[in-house]
Amino acid sequence: MGRFNGKSVIVTGSSNGIGAATALQFAKEGAQVTITGRKVENLEKLHGEMVKSGTPASNIHIVVGDITNVDVQKKIIEETVSKFGKLDILVNNAGAAFGDDKYQGTSSPDSMNLLEKNLDLNLKSVMNITNIAKPHLIATKGEVVNISSIASLNFGALWHSYYCIAKAALDQLTRAQALELIAQEVRVNSVKYESNL
Repeated sequence: MGRFNGKSVIVTGSSNGIGAATALQFAKEGAQVTITGRKVENLEKLHGEMVKSGTPASNIHIVVGDITNVDVQKKIIEETVSKFGKLDILVNNAGAAFGDDKYQGTSSPDSMNLLEKNLDLNLKSVMNITNIAKPHLIATKGEVVNISSIASLNFGALWHSYYCIAKAALDQLTRAQALELIAQEVRVNSVKYESNL
């Protein structure tokens, strides 16, 4: 019997990398998993790997779309709850670093657009999808795991200033959400992976 038997889990940005590995591990441990991303072929490949590892196809749900789109965020939550009956764990993994191709950092003439792009994906989408999921997580006394990065720490990452800013803000959002939701017995944590920037 797996550690997550009977648990309903969403892993955003699960079409490759950390997200795919996380979704696969949850499935191996018995969870019902919604996998999300923009590339349907990657999600279908992951679906195949999950089934091959012993996960029943009925325990896997695919939602294709851009996580920065509010309608996609709603679809992920609504379809998960409709298919699995509840939501226990939300893993906010979707993220990326956007910079300019001339390595100008914050001096780039496109700096405000690049900052906004990084904030939209790495911060705003996390805050919004968590708010949409909140009533369902309160109902199950669930958990939120925000995937951050060591790029949020005080040494930063050269030429990736916007990403560092967004991930540092995500760390503060995680602390705020943890304080706000603990009274409803919903845990909010983050994991910092070692960036390969």
